[in-house]
Amino acid sequence: MPSVELGLPDLTDSQRERLLRRIGVSDPPVDHAGLVALMRGWLTNIAFQNLDLLASRSNHCRPVTGHSAIERCASGLGGTCHVHALSFVTLLSSMGFEASFAAATINKPDDHLLARVDLGGEVYLCDVGNGQPYLAPWSVSQVTEIAHVGWHMCAEATDRMIRLRRYSPGMTGPKDVYLASSAPKSYGDFQQIIALHHSRPDYGPFMTGLRAVRIFDDRMEALRDQQLTTYTADGFTTRVVLDAALSEVLADVFMLEGLPIEEALEVWRSVRTLGPSK
Repeated sequence: MPSVELGLPDLTDSQRERLLRRIGVSDPPVDHAGLVALMRGWLTNIAFQNLDLLASRSNHCRPVTGHSAIERCASGLGGTCHVHALSFVTLLSSMGFEASFAAATINKPDDHLLARVDLGGEVYLCDVGNGQPYLAPWSVSQVTEIAHVGWHMCAEATDRMIRLRRYSPGMTGPKDVYLASSAPKSYGDFQQIIALHHSRPDYGPFMTGLRAVRIFDDRMEALRDQQLTTYTADGFTTRVVLDAALSEVLADVFMLEGLPIEEALEVWRSVRTLGPSK
């Protein structure tokens, strides 16, 4: 599937070098090892956050453009799934990988974007935009298991779909995260879904709840509204962040300075009376 059909932005040499520097990968081979290195580097160096999307509720901003998404990721600021997936597929395609998009269903049909890679006769799905430590691609024909800082993930094919299950610390049992399809898609196939995420507060959690995640080699920091959880191989700790300290935590712990933090928090505070976000 040529990049013109995928709806990818043109990636300049400078942007590609910035992305590679950001994720700490230099000249990876176009093979499985190279894909794993790119994916792990992406997830451990670029944040997951919904500040742009949350702030857009008050000023009716459109979703970020392709080049804005790339700039967000090259700066380590990231975003939600459409920002990550678009930028990651663009980088992969520029480096010679046969990459496209795939859809997964979390709450609504096809409401989540993945990267799809055809490699050596095998198809892999890469999820770099779900705020969870999926540090390797899923094979669509084999069971794939991944563990990081106490999280355990398993992806396996079932009835032409790939089911992702997760066990994370504090859970009493595994959780079905989503069902994904391996069918190749273009970015344009997701325009309605992206628009709904930006226009309907009831469509998902990103226009009502506060979310930020930073994944590191030895830990993961996750903010869900005012609950900050740190995961390590030895366990996890959770504390409540006072409202007045949220700006500092987002800027320092999650390294999100430069994003519309105050605008996002103002919207979040205004909708808290609607009840807990899901």
